[in-house]
Amino acid sequence: MYQRILLAFDGSASSQRALIDSDAVARLTGARVHLVAVVPEPTAHLAFEAGMLDMPDPVEQRGQAQRRLESGMALLRDHGFEVSGEILFGDPVDQVAEAAERIQAQLIVVGHRRNRGWLERWWNSPISAALIERAHCSVLVSIHD
Repeated sequence: MYQRILLAFDGSASSQRALIDSDAVARLTGARVHLVAVVPEPTAHLAFEAGMLDMPDPVEQRGQAQRRLESGMALLRDHGFEVSGEILFGDPVDQVAEAAERIQAQLIVVGHRRNRGWLERWWNSPISAALIERAHCSVLVSIHD
């Protein structure tokens, strides 16, 4: 059924839940797991709380992504899985979908944290929904409340 699973991993609670779910699926199917951490394109965004322009440091973002990726890979290795990983740069939906095609994944696993109120749902972009539309294979969305 599944020989290759791609896990989009950012270290958040929802991606930790997705890691557990991908572990379970991989254990059942004997699949190889490939983790990706996506660093979004560096763009300026307005930090409303501070009232100032905040430019993310790309070197710091890459270092954080590398540490998260290594921690996720180590956890899966500790559970006995053959795992690989990489850091990608750009739009998360495009990068995850393209990586899944490149490695010929049969399943993409992503985490999703439920938005509590209408404002939070409106403000946060629905990355998992966009990925479902873009992906060439099945997508497992692991829900974290």
